[in-house]
Amino acid sequence: MGRAGGRRARIIAAFVLGVRGPPASCIARRSAARLNGMEPQGRGSGARHPGHLGFIEGMRGIAALYVVLQHVCTLIDPYYKMQRPDAEPRWLAVVMAPMWYGHLAVAAFIVISGYCLQLSLYNKGDGRIASLKRFFARRCQRILPPYYACLGLSLVIVWLVTSRQKGLPWSQYLPVTWENFLAHVFMVHNLRPEWMYKINGVLWSISIEFQLYFLFPVLVVVLWRWGRAALMLPLLALAVALLWAYAPAWKLYVWFIPLFGLGMAAAQLGFDPRVTTRGNYRAWMTIAGFFAVLTVASIFAFKEVAARDSLAGVAVAAILAAGAVAPRRRVFRFLGCKFLLWLGAFSYSLYLVHHLVLQVLYVTRPSGVDQVSEKWLYLMSMLPVVLLVCWVFYWFFERPYAKAKPAAKRYP
Repeated sequence: MGRAGGRRARIIAAFVLGVRGPPASCIARRSAARLNGMEPQGRGSGARHPGHLGFIEGMRGIAALYVVLQHVCTLIDPYYKMQRPDAEPRWLAVVMAPMWYGHLAVAAFIVISGYCLQLSLYNKGDGRIASLKRFFARRCQRILPPYYACLGLSLVIVWLVTSRQKGLPWSQYLPVTWENFLAHVFMVHNLRPEWMYKINGVLWSISIEFQLYFLFPVLVVVLWRWGRAALMLPLLALAVALLWAYAPAWKLYVWFIPLFGLGMAAAQLGFDPRVTTRGNYRAWMTIAGFFAVLTVASIFAFKEVAARDSLAGVAVAAILAAGAVAPRRRVFRFLGCKFLLWLGAFSYSLYLVHHLVLQVLYVTRPSGVDQVSEKWLYLMSMLPVVLLVCWVFYWFFERPYAKAKPAAKRYP
């Protein structure tokens, strides 16, 4: 298999099985050359405080923008006619072909969420939660004000816009009932398919993430005491059992549970001082590329999205692991560029509000914009408007409640 192949095999084994190293007191005396995670070395270093890694914001921004592009496509072509072999115009079918898979971006968000939550524990300490009360208060303060502001705005858009349209995609957001409204208020609307996409079709993933926050403290304890294998194996078993025994689970995205844990495991691998084998940039990016190819292949091989999301989640986790050991590499400098940092800063607001803005732009489009190609070109030209409105929403409803972050690390 050769040295390179053997090294990659050891890296994968370490990631999955959670190989631990000697006590932190011993590791802390090792070379400080990797203190800021800038060397693509495979051995662990002492405890280090990663700060706010800019490339993570860039990944969030790209994921949010991809979801916007997908909803442009589903808004102008809700019956997916442009995916058919005889779709016309052909150029538009080719351009739209990569834009139909927004659920992959949501899977990436879940992995990144698990990674960032665990990463914050290494910024503040040794990887454990110091105060449950402070943790939950911080999570509620960060997530709920923009969410409820968006929910209120969504009700206004339903009244003024959505309820006045016919057919898809509008019908999937209706009707609004007290039942599905209260399910959204209490963030449990993801638990029943008939609630999931009502009012605003993007809010279902926010409830999943919010519910994972209540599981997170338990997962932190498992990860700290027993390692990555003890974390991942039960989560995988739970997701598989639910998919096998409970048919509605296929529509409830239960595979996001192990993907969230995978993000936590990637952060622990990158920043826990007890870990001695962190891998190197080339190996992790090879793994990421391999699983990215498998993700594309799964689009043609599987109808269900669980396999696609899971493969994409592994690719994202591998990219995060690569960024932890070599953030100065060109790809991470690109992900940490000013535009993507700006985009990532309000990616939550962009995700929440973009579809509402697209709906308004669509129904108020100029007369004569009737062909699918004309609609697509029109909405694509309106993307700056979408970004601007979402940024204004962020400024009023998200930024005041977001705790100040340390300056993002950008490498020349």
